[in-house]
Amino acid sequence: MHSVIYEDSTDNDSTERLAELSLIAGNAETSSEILKSVFFEFKQLCPIYDLFEKLAVNPNADLDLLEMLADDESPIVRGVVAKNPKSISLMWKLAKDRSAYVRYEIAKTSHFPDHLYQSLVNDDDPRVSRRAIRTLRRMKEHDSLFGSIVHLFSEMGHRKAS
Repeated sequence: MHSVIYEDSTDNDSTERLAELSLIAGNAETSSEILKSVFFEFKQLCPIYDLFEKLAVNPNADLDLLEMLADDESPIVRGVVAKNPKSISLMWKLAKDRSAYVRYEIAKTSHFPDHLYQSLVNDDDPRVSRRAIRTLRRMKEHDSLFGSIVHLFSEMGHRKAS
């Protein structure tokens, strides 16, 4: 596989290369195709999981890349996929993952539908269950606060109109 940045790079220092790849992975301007190349190069150099997280949360990460990450043998890599709102099509797969770590990572997020968290409330692992309950509570509080703000502005509008 060729290098993502410099095809003729003679720098053999893998630490420097990983730093370069980390910058590419974290750049919101990096295209999906380059992100996929970075994924494969990361796998070859060293499985450093914070680099995979940068790939997973990059706004240009497409579903193909997220699926590759969701199919990785490492639960840490699979778990980072939950942090990308685009992973909604993978949510049930991740919510039923064999690893409690992955299910916990899903339960920590708040960008999936309520019914996903309701299913995790009944998880076999009590940590996952407790986390899903906290997330549902937080989402309900957020909705309540948002509703109160909307109501307040609505009342202010009615008073001005009177």
